[in-house]
Amino acid sequence: MVKILHISDTHLGFRLRRDYRRDWYKFGEIRWYENDFYLRWEEFIDYCIKKKYDIDFIIHSGDLFNFPFEGSNYPSPEPARERVVTNLKRFFQETENQIPFILIDGNHGIYQSYRYSLMDSITPLFTNLFYFSIWDLKKAINDDKPLICEFPNKNTRFYLFPYFEYVQTDEIKIAYDNWIENQRPREDMIEIAVVHGSDLDQTLHSKLKMFNYDYVALGHEHNQRTVTKRMFFSGSFVPLNFNEVEFKHGFLEVELNKNVEPIVIDHCFDNQRIFEIIIIELNPSSTSQSVIHSLSEALEPYRRESWDGKTSARLKIQFAGNIALKSFWGLNDELNDFKSKILNSKDYNILQLSFSWNFLSKETGDDFKPEIIKEYILNNPKEEFMEYLKGKIKPSDGFDMDLLAEIAIEIIEKSLIKNKRGN
Repeated sequence: MVKILHISDTHLGFRLRRDYRRDWYKFGEIRWYENDFYLRWEEFIDYCIKKKYDIDFIIHSGDLFNFPFEGSNYPSPEPARERVVTNLKRFFQETENQIPFILIDGNHGIYQSYRYSLMDSITPLFTNLFYFSIWDLKKAINDDKPLICEFPNKNTRFYLFPYFEYVQTDEIKIAYDNWIENQRPREDMIEIAVVHGSDLDQTLHSKLKMFNYDYVALGHEHNQRTVTKRMFFSGSFVPLNFNEVEFKHGFLEVELNKNVEPIVIDHCFDNQRIFEIIIIELNPSSTSQSVIHSLSEALEPYRRESWDGKTSARLKIQFAGNIALKSFWGLNDELNDFKSKILNSKDYNILQLSFSWNFLSKETGDDFKPEIIKEYILNNPKEEFMEYLKGKIKPSDGFDMDLLAEIAIEIIEKSLIKNKRGN
């Protein structure tokens, strides 16, 4: 029998990008929401130490860090690396270096364009930390060899599957499909697959559901859930965005015996921070004043005598219904002012306030017929557009101002004619 703790998608170093209060948990180093991820990581390490005589392996199925990732070479905040090193050191010391920690690459925490990972500076510090990168996977594919890690003294073998977009080309897909036969279980040990992938983006190979692993430790999806009787997503530690409000976040404790269904206990973290979507219904008669009034009423439950970074809420305002287009155009500036006042006020315990228009439709009404629009924007079209360009383009940029104005006027005219025909 083997006992494991299965975690994934810790995303250490995650930071909110927009619409948040600019206060620091630790000034110049750690943001408030960033600290939530560190707290969960430390809470998990505490649990590992507490269960040190009852656990054989720790498995992390990818995305230990949040930065960097494809499309962002922004490095991970230094406190993220520090928290990993400090807590792994504490873990291995307190467990007398008796519990192996298995970690694979996800699609976060690695430089996609460079053969470098934050783990390159961490792995050499710990003899019982086993890290498998995307580069280890590519070498295994090129060499047509399995990517495995064995522990004969515990009768356990791990099959490693770092994140890999194998459907990029037909050639890569064929090569990966052929290589994966090297990862077929040998049926002589307790065999565990560690995978960062999902059906959602075609990074979870179909053969993994067919192979007879005793357990498949999945990462990539942030919702703690069961895929098959032997295949589980452990979930992330903390919600990253508002789509994850209803997800279960935590880790899994798993008891394994050869050719027996695993016994899985789910652990979910308590969250002190409210994470809520508030729906505001609008209609064609809504005005800026009425919308601001509705918002103020909706945020009243978050009014406090003082702001508390540990419990401050992440809120998303979901506007729904329909609104007159002219009212919508005049609303944005007022909403931005309102948001700024709330996020800079000590009277509301709100960390983030964002607006979404996905379920709101706009009605043009009579005031926005093409002939009426034309009266507004085409009185002196060339002169007005030239004046606009002067504020946006410098003469030294070398653009032909007259030509740009002519092109813009032609586009506007054609658009108006098209809209008029559509009406």
